[in-house]
Amino acid sequence: MKNIRRSVAVMAATIAILSQSACTPEQLQKYSEMTGHDLSAGDEAAMLALDDTPMVVGSKVIHADGTVVDDPVAYVNALPYSYQSKAPVIEAFRTVTAARGWTAEQTASWEVALWDIALKEAQGCWNVRYGARFAHWDGRGCILSRSGSGASGYGQITSVLHPVTCEMANLCSGPAIVSSPWNSMLATVVVIERHGVSPWCYDSFSRNFHRTACRNPGLDVG
Repeated sequence: MKNIRRSVAVMAATIAILSQSACTPEQLQKYSEMTGHDLSAGDEAAMLALDDTPMVVGSKVIHADGTVVDDPVAYVNALPYSYQSKAPVIEAFRTVTAARGWTAEQTASWEVALWDIALKEAQGCWNVRYGARFAHWDGRGCILSRSGSGASGYGQITSVLHPVTCEMANLCSGPAIVSSPWNSMLATVVVIERHGVSPWCYDSFSRNFHRTACRNPGLDVG
């Protein structure tokens, strides 16, 4: 009976991992190391045939190259953000979308539009609300002298979109969105999942302002 129960548990775990639409050989190796679960040849073949997607195991994320992020939220919150600095924003985006179950292809397809949005709306800073002012002339560290109010975060999410961020990420207000880099990026990601580039491309002015994003929407992730 114990063996039967163990087999059922192992099968359930395998199905759960399969539902993440992964893997690469590096991910499978890391998964086995972390869980002690030796996959059958059939399981490995089935999983390798799927899209290369970051694998979520508990609170950890295993990227396609086998890199493990133990605590994605803490990792994103600790990145070195600064005025118009692209690298940490894209790294935050990749980590958040990984935790949301996006495939590597989906994430890559949205990086151009995401950076256009984050740069032009918030100068690459997670904590910006409408009317905010930077403490230093060069915006270093994204340190603010005034926090502002209204539209919030990387995507300058307005109250019109709070029902979406509230439903999908439990982020129901501007202050909640800018409470951390993770929340700021998560709010933008879930809006993309629901509406694509539409919130930043809704009229002629916004389409011109976000010409790059509007012309380069990523794959459908809704």
